[in-house]
Amino acid sequence: MILDFILYSDFNCPFCYAFGERIIALDSADRIAWRGVRHAPHLPLPMAQAGPAFASELAREVQFVQRLAPESSIALPRGKPNTDPAIQAVAAAMNVDPHKAHRLATSLYRMFWQHGIDPDTLRRFAQ
Repeated sequence: MILDFILYSDFNCPFCYAFGERIIALDSADRIAWRGVRHAPHLPLPMAQAGPAFASELAREVQFVQRLAPESSIALPRGKPNTDPAIQAVAAAMNVDPHKAHRLATSLYRMFWQHGIDPDTLRRFAQ
């Protein structure tokens, strides 16, 4: 499989989520190699409730994504997770089956940004 692009993305980034949804809508996911990157490695495991200032910033990000990508279903989560375990799970899956790994990454994004479920929680269920 020849891939045209490498996408560096983090599960706790709403902009990354919306961009991924656009890639899927354009039926271009098979042209892109996903690579996980941690925007905020200091975030706790399990995910903690966002404090007032962080919750306000997160709400602004989600509202901005809603304006930029109204076609992407997105909900305001209760915080942002440390995404290292989820990234590691997808990276490991890439070594086994890249297509299934991409579906896993998409599922993790959607469960977090549409339903507020911490990706680490989902990763543990997938083991």
